[in-house]
Amino acid sequence: MHRKFSLLIVLVCLGTLLNTASAREFTIRDWVFTWYAAQVEDVRMDIEKTPAGTLVVLRSLGGPIATIHASPGQAVEIGKILKNTNTYYDNQMKRRDLDDQDLITSGEHQIYFTSSRGKNFQVRVRTTSIVSPAVLMTRNQALKIADSLLESDKMAAWVDKRIHP
Repeated sequence: MHRKFSLLIVLVCLGTLLNTASAREFTIRDWVFTWYAAQVEDVRMDIEKTPAGTLVVLRSLGGPIATIHASPGQAVEIGKILKNTNTYYDNQMKRRDLDDQDLITSGEHQIYFTSSRGKNFQVRVRTTSIVSPAVLMTRNQALKIADSLLESDKMAAWVDKRIHP
């Protein structure tokens, strides 16, 4: 009986030792945390945290060619511009030009407000590089996602505070 009990204790200790040894083999070196923070129809805003930092990701239909990344501060600036979408819409509807376009540059991003003869109003957000992905939005999508973009710095700070892998 004493031998069986001793053998059981040795096996339990050995099993515990093996479990801790295998758990130490796992290390997380590369990771991505994504918070799907807001969505307006086909336009989505995510807060993405990686070991390199926290970014705001704005995307529409089209995968990588319709996805841009911005710092939280830059996302707030984009939100401020998008909040004025109705002003650009009203001006273009009055002018009714064949190919009307208003361009606003903010940091590393450009926001285009376009229409054709007072129709097909569209908002496009892209980076300032020559070849760049672009997030396409309708007037209503731009106005609604602007509210979330204006809060993106607070959202990113909250993620930074809460997520510590």
